[in-house]
Amino acid sequence: MSLINAFKIIKNEGMSTFGHVLKEKMAEREDDNRRYNRIINTTEKGIKECYKNVTESIFGMVDLTNISSISNVIAEVKKTDFEYIGFKSDSFYLEEDALKVLTSVSSNLRRAGLEYDLFYSDEDFIDEKNNRCDPIFKADYSVDTLYSYNYIGEGFFANKEKILLLLEELAREEVDVIKDISLLRYKLLIMLSMNDVKAFHVNCCLVHNVFYEEKGHDYMKAMADFIIQEHKKLGEELTVVTKDIKGEITRKNQIFTALNYLYYKTGNEKVSIIIPSKDNPELVKKCIKAIDKYTTVTNYEIVLVDNGSNDENKSVIEEFVRKSCEENGHSARDIKYVYDKRDFNFSYMCNLGARHASGEYYLFLNDDVEIIDNDIPNGFDWLSVMLGFASRSFVGTVGVKLLYPDKKSIQHVGIVNYEEAGFAHIHAREDDLQLLGQYRNRANMNVLCVTAAAVLVSANKFWQVGGFNEDLVVTHNDVELGLKLYEAGYRNVLANAISLIHHESLTRGLDGESEEKSRRNMKERELTFKLHAYLKKRDPFYSEYLTQMEFNERVNYSRIYDEDMSELIKVDNKSKIYLRDENGKIKARITAVALRDKLEIRGYAYRRDGSNKKALKISYLIEGVNDSYIAEAKNKCDRVAHQRLGLEKNCNFAENYCNLNPAKLKAGNYKIKMICDDIIVAVSKGVSII
Repeated sequence: MSLINAFKIIKNEGMSTFGHVLKEKMAEREDDNRRYNRIINTTEKGIKECYKNVTESIFGMVDLTNISSISNVIAEVKKTDFEYIGFKSDSFYLEEDALKVLTSVSSNLRRAGLEYDLFYSDEDFIDEKNNRCDPIFKADYSVDTLYSYNYIGEGFFANKEKILLLLEELAREEVDVIKDISLLRYKLLIMLSMNDVKAFHVNCCLVHNVFYEEKGHDYMKAMADFIIQEHKKLGEELTVVTKDIKGEITRKNQIFTALNYLYYKTGNEKVSIIIPSKDNPELVKKCIKAIDKYTTVTNYEIVLVDNGSNDENKSVIEEFVRKSCEENGHSARDIKYVYDKRDFNFSYMCNLGARHASGEYYLFLNDDVEIIDNDIPNGFDWLSVMLGFASRSFVGTVGVKLLYPDKKSIQHVGIVNYEEAGFAHIHAREDDLQLLGQYRNRANMNVLCVTAAAVLVSANKFWQVGGFNEDLVVTHNDVELGLKLYEAGYRNVLANAISLIHHESLTRGLDGESEEKSRRNMKERELTFKLHAYLKKRDPFYSEYLTQMEFNERVNYSRIYDEDMSELIKVDNKSKIYLRDENGKIKARITAVALRDKLEIRGYAYRRDGSNKKALKISYLIEGVNDSYIAEAKNKCDRVAHQRLGLEKNCNFAENYCNLNPAKLKAGNYKIKMICDDIIVAVSKGVSII
């Protein structure tokens, strides 16, 4: 950081912001293990402190080290008295108090009325000097990722009775001899997934790998056969392709090759390919010609939505559509040209195209996306692969890998909801020839949302959630569609088995290239967060322990927003009366209250007079009928909060948060109130503790 920039920050944004920026700049130079060591000594230590009073565990281990048959495993499991069991081996060991942490997490979830069948945690490796290193910070439960590779790992715990049933099923159907313990664990996870298991991810490294055995093509081929077999029981046909990525493994914790599995769709449902465009006849020609060339098996129509091309371009497009129908055997109804001249609104254009479509599925495709040849099995094309995923009852949107025209630089492998940066493309402009992150550019996986540059969704599900939100004119409309489907209980899928070319932003430029576009982007992002408050600064498929600004899955260098626990202090309801902010000197709002394994409270507060270079001291009152508690909130620096929230400048520390351990709250119903200077400045909905 230059001295000029330092003085500018101090003058315009205050010393507190300067301290935050300086800390970030220094941390950027640290390697991942140094960053991880800070997490171990701060946040992780605080988490464990909350669970130190647990005396009895409902979690236990069964040692598989010297067991060679499934029947013997069954016998050992039956001997245990634990509610949840895991399988011990010499390749890893648990953190000293792991079973206490798991027991406390389970207890807190039950107090929120939540029951889970499967628990798993993050993990790391132990080096030759006995130091913890190379952490693997995982996604929350992600079924499609699990089918691609065992991202959950081997140190999981599952309900004893459910595990027994699955082991007995394996013993009936397979040879009793255990050839590979890792394979047995993975099979059990797959079987659990087929039985609608409820799984919980404990966001803490409780598993330490002592050594690893690289799992190559033969291992994954065995799993591919097993996954096919398990899906056949449910009446689902799969083609599974194993891709040996040995040689691309650049990080110690990448120990599996990955599967690209493709669902086979037996029906002949029509896909409506909806292409929004304006004054880009050459792009439209290239896009449609590539569709015709590479779409060989899928039943489809094209709906071209023109936002108001000039007369010359309109004539060129109409003539191209006419000739294309003649040359390719299309009838006039197979390519629909919808002309609607008005101000640009991407959401409106997509919805208009959908209203003119006759297909059971909609593929929204930018006019600057080019279909290319893909290495997929005979009997499939790029669109039938996407359709196979989208046709499953619990899948929402399906996106694919998008590359820049050089065919190696990544444009899209999923959108991540970053704590600091908001919604952004992970690994953008990185080299697709390299293995990135946790198989991010190799495996099919679940993501929170995908880009609308190329996204497939069933018509019924699209209209079930109201289609694209037309209040989101330019940006975040694809994000918001994904969030709506996720909250409706669907899984959004990134199918890395398919790659397309995206000539990004040829039509309207990049969002961040001007102050006006930046503010528009921030405004639409904040509207998205307002509509989906629980997902503000939270992505279930991307850990808070991974970087929130660098877009490359490095370990996060800043303090973790979502994990710090605040101390709860019991207060007498009658001893202190809090007044309301009748004069409105402070603008404040509680933006989210969520209860799972912890009680999460988030909000913002700032003074209307503009004196906001320092954070306000905020507390939260958790007020019950008989018992009440007070907890001090922490503040989070966000240098663009004024753009996102529509605030005055210098409100960098307006946002605050508070995370509480439900075990310390008595059962009952509570109201949540934000307190500043002994004055109530905001009130939120209540929460029930069982």
